[in-house]
Amino acid sequence: MVCVKKRWLLLFVSNVVGVVVVLVNGQSQVPAIFIFGDSQAEDGNNNNLPTNAKANYKPYGIDFPSGIPTGRFTNGLTAIDIIGQLLGFEDFIPAYANTSGYDILQGVNYASGAAGIRFETGRQLGAVISLGEQIINHRITVLRIAARLGSYQNALEYLNKALYYVNIGSNDYLNNYFLPQYYLTSRIYPTTQQYAQVLVAQLNSYLLDLHNVGARKVVLVGLGSIGCIPREIKNGLLDPSLGFTQFTSSCCPTREDGQCAEGGVPFSNRNEYVFYDQFHPTQKVNYLTAFKTYNGTTPGFTYPMDVKTLAQS
Repeated sequence: MVCVKKRWLLLFVSNVVGVVVVLVNGQSQVPAIFIFGDSQAEDGNNNNLPTNAKANYKPYGIDFPSGIPTGRFTNGLTAIDIIGQLLGFEDFIPAYANTSGYDILQGVNYASGAAGIRFETGRQLGAVISLGEQIINHRITVLRIAARLGSYQNALEYLNKALYYVNIGSNDYLNNYFLPQYYLTSRIYPTTQQYAQVLVAQLNSYLLDLHNVGARKVVLVGLGSIGCIPREIKNGLLDPSLGFTQFTSSCCPTREDGQCAEGGVPFSNRNEYVFYDQFHPTQKVNYLTAFKTYNGTTPGFTYPMDVKTLAQS
């Protein structure tokens, strides 16, 4: 597999509805954030699942504000954590597994490490929560919000103003298509183009499901350069930028499956590393991604608008 540099793509669903919410006196720019995805966005939903795809142990979380592993697959904050801060949220959006009471009104994180668009993706590692199952969980949340706001219509009006963040798809290759010893997809769909068309169609169906329960402001994160991750890299074509000196190796000692080895000691120069383990970016990379996503400072990085503009639309 050749490492090809590709930009991240952010797509916003049409028919945006809502009012401008201005950040004043700590008020967030949107009333809530609902997060769907995989380990790039997870913050603890897999912690109590029977799966190897979990990050609730050291050295994950070494640079998190509490210094305690939370289930985030990085040394500190994820990109969506940082985007939430830029949008004015004082607290991190809670994992669905940990929600209670009125905290659901600021949003919920449904993301699950190793999850994919397809139901079977990641199952060789144990239990995961696929995108379809995450949307089922969101429907439950919508009903809970309706109960709190007095009616389903009130809930929909509230959700129209919320931000929806969807970051998923890599595992449909890494933990599905590229593992023929576990999955049949590479035989059913002999070319990656055929498989991609199936994934896009299924993802489109799920996005329509979200639209039907109130989603109007949707951020869709495109796949990163799968061939450029340390676990998959064959030809190193990446060039250093912005203080990075290590961009084809992991910052922490890793176990056979590419995740950090439990209790392993990561290098102290973490800000020089692009990848924390063999799959996931460091907090520094997540900051760069989040700022570019929020402010649209890099032409072509977001389309047709950045998150700040979307939140204010």
